[in-house]
Amino acid sequence: MFAVERDRYYRQLLHELTLHPDDRADLHRRGFSDLEIEQVGFKSVERYHPLQQRYPDLLPGIGKGGRQLTLTHAGYLCPVRNQEGLIVLKG
Repeated sequence: MFAVERDRYYRQLLHELTLHPDDRADLHRRGFSDLEIEQVGFKSVERYHPLQQRYPDLLPGIGKGGRQLTLTHAGYLCPVRNQEGLIVLKG
């Protein structure tokens, strides 16, 4: 899957997620401002987080069937962008 495609799907995915107040507080404790948190795009996730939309199985981090994230721990996502600003990985 090309970076442009991954970026489009990851942006859709991030749009359906939110940031839990406890995770925001943890990011503040780590020195992030609200503006930085929004610019980076941090989002909260649960273990095997269910998704509203269906995503391609070949998208890294998406489970079989395209309706859940393949995360083994709860926490928050930090999107990784390449030099062109495309989201190429969620971490």
